Amino acid sequence: MNIDSIVEEIRKGRREHAAKFNYDLKAICNDFRKRESELQDRVVSLPSKRKKNAGKKRKANPSLQRMD
Repeated sequence: MNIDSIVEEIRKGRREHAAKFNYDLKAICNDFRKRESELQDRVVSLPSKRKKNAGKKRKANPSLQRMD
């Protein structure tokens, strides 16, 4: 199995970050939230890809119905 250097670099950074907080998930998440708020100008919010009528039921297509 090939080792992907980019994936390994990301995993290394993740391990180092977790170690700073003694692997406490709550503290890690709080740090990410803090960083996100500090770098708000770098966060991109994209519009939803869902269609406006996504929640409505569709009518059955008569051409696709079974003919017995």
